[in-house]
Amino acid sequence: MKDFGPDFRTPLGLTPLMLAARAGNREFLEALLAQGADPEARDPFGYTPFLHALERALEEETFARERFPLVADLLAPTALDVQAEGHLVRLYPRMAEYWAFLAALASLKALALPQVRLRGPLLLEGVTAHHLTESLGRLPPALLPATLARKETLEERRAYLGAVLARSEVNSDYRPARRLFLRVRRGRYLPNPRLLLRLREGEAAWTPLAEVMDLEGLGLGGPHLEGQAWGA
Repeated sequence: MKDFGPDFRTPLGLTPLMLAARAGNREFLEALLAQGADPEARDPFGYTPFLHALERALEEETFARERFPLVADLLAPTALDVQAEGHLVRLYPRMAEYWAFLAALASLKALALPQVRLRGPLLLEGVTAHHLTESLGRLPPALLPATLARKETLEERRAYLGAVLARSEVNSDYRPARRLFLRVRRGRYLPNPRLLLRLREGEAAWTPLAEVMDLEGLGLGGPHLEGQAWGA
């Protein structure tokens, strides 16, 4: 940090804050933020420090319960701004869509690596209500919206998250229309590649999700998805 500043990049394009978030090191996170480290920096695949921590939390229950809350307290977005078909959509932590959408973004690398034995069978060709039920179920209930946390059984949570995915897909008639997900197969979803993201709070610029998360580089983009994104 003394030589290169708090946001220097490793050969893989990671910042110290991303590594500290993935490690769940609260003390280091606080020190980096005090030195001006950028909490909204993104790696080559669009992962912020928070998404790095969430990716690990979705896979490891011990980290999710013990370390992730310490990271989320510092780095979790207070809201997510996306634009769908020219309409602003704002997602807050109290909404199930907020966590489902962030979990889908944090799962993109796993979707691109179906050969990883523990993750591939669940994630091949898209996230599912089953995957979200298991992965979000690792997070402390206090972090989740009450509508999800109060579901007592796995079946109730799976049915609820399945409804969240279905009502938020691009062809849903649900209102308000959020258009967060593209259904690539029955019950399997990707983040809608045609969404626009506001990368920093207060900025006027919008950037396509497919560009931010480098869906092409992950093997999750291409013309076959572009046509589906608005129901073509």
